[in-house]
Amino acid sequence: QAPPPPPPKPRGPEVRPERMAVAARSSNAARAVGRPLLLLLLPPWGSHRDWAAGVRQQGGGKAVRAKRLSAAAALAGGGGGGPEQAFRGLEKTVPVYFEDTYLGAGTAQVKAVVPEGEGHTVVCDRTIFHPQGGGQPSDEGLMKTGSAVFRVTKVSKLGQLVVHAGRFETGAPFEVDEKVAQEIDLPRRRQNARMHSAGHLLDVAMSEIGVQLKPGKGYHFPKGAYVEYLGKIDVKERDSIIQKLQKAVDELIAKNIPTTITFDDSGVRHVKVGSDKMGCPCGGTHVKTTGEINKMKITKIKNNKGNARVSYSIG
Repeated sequence: QAPPPPPPKPRGPEVRPERMAVAARSSNAARAVGRPLLLLLLPPWGSHRDWAAGVRQQGGGKAVRAKRLSAAAALAGGGGGGPEQAFRGLEKTVPVYFEDTYLGAGTAQVKAVVPEGEGHTVVCDRTIFHPQGGGQPSDEGLMKTGSAVFRVTKVSKLGQLVVHAGRFETGAPFEVDEKVAQEIDLPRRRQNARMHSAGHLLDVAMSEIGVQLKPGKGYHFPKGAYVEYLGKIDVKERDSIIQKLQKAVDELIAKNIPTTITFDDSGVRHVKVGSDKMGCPCGGTHVKTTGEINKMKITKIKNNKGNARVSYSIG
């Protein structure tokens, strides 16, 4: 008689890729900034309440989670020369962009400059450039010295650093510790802030008309903006809900309600748009009042993989 099969090996606790990514960035902060382009693996969308000071989006599908797992493993690996050497040990970038949505210019000190493909990546001690994340696109603009101009085309958050990708239009690459002037594309920043705040306002409007679905991921780019809510909306109710939502957002914008931004004891940034009660963790830029959103249109509602996707635009 054949011997019985060996008992199965015990399985450890499930570790979600999202948590592994957080662990990789927190426990390996110096290494986590070693592969600046890896962040581009992550999708541009995210929950508009997900990414401030450790608050991260959950879900996103198997393919997205697999990409995050791969990126987290690569970021944690470190080692070797190149960018990981240049960025290792740098202190946290001061996020000046949190101080004022409408701040269009500032100064900073260069901490690292690394060739990357046909361009460069630049890290400074502080920055007015908002990185892509939480469903919001990054700022664009210029960094200048007396002899060089660097055009910033993409900004990413890597651990505690903000990395500016772009190319030098004139002059030689910056020197470490050199002072630079920073200028963002302010109309683009304002547009991004209006789009992002409109997504938060949609949450308030949903609550006001009695649709009690929890917000999930959001996408606040100029084309195709939406917020997904956890649960379905019956097709027979969609036209009525669109009308009610439109009326609610029009009224909230007309009231010109001030935006409130606070930080809790753990450093998480909380934003309230259009309400003194409803708020959420958020790392995005926002308008000062709902009136600055100006015109907002609810364009459609559809169910997407079990969730209700509410699309909108601003005028």
